[in-house]
Amino acid sequence: MRRMAIFDSLTMRNIIKGLVSIQFFAGVGLTLMSFGILDIPADLEQVCKHGYYDVFGIDIDPVLGLKIVGLSKMLGIIALNGFLGGSLEFISNLCLLLPSYAAYRGHKKLGDNSEIAPLIACVFYVLLLLLPKNTTKNTKTE
Repeated sequence: MRRMAIFDSLTMRNIIKGLVSIQFFAGVGLTLMSFGILDIPADLEQVCKHGYYDVFGIDIDPVLGLKIVGLSKMLGIIALNGFLGGSLEFISNLCLLLPSYAAYRGHKKLGDNSEIAPLIACVFYVLLLLLPKNTTKNTKTE
């Protein structure tokens, strides 16, 4: 019987999933802001407004935009980690990729030089779409 070492599950895919899972807390913060529990910074409202317009072509109220982004980040991370079943992983990547790309476009439009974090997140989500999923091998050692 083969023992599973910690490094057996330490794949590039799992490392990226761990890194992007931190965004769950950003989703909580954005959701709290959208419901008025935390204050929304003025520049975040502009990022949200410009990002939605550039990506989706709609002029959206920033509070509604933050609700959508916050909830999609939280649900996307939950689905990405398999808590809603394995079949939702592709959809969860899209739920995470599109708002991150909109954030990138919004930050770039404002010219505040903070667009690198959403861009890195977008690269991670694309990598999760392209990297092979983990397969378990049943090998017996005698």
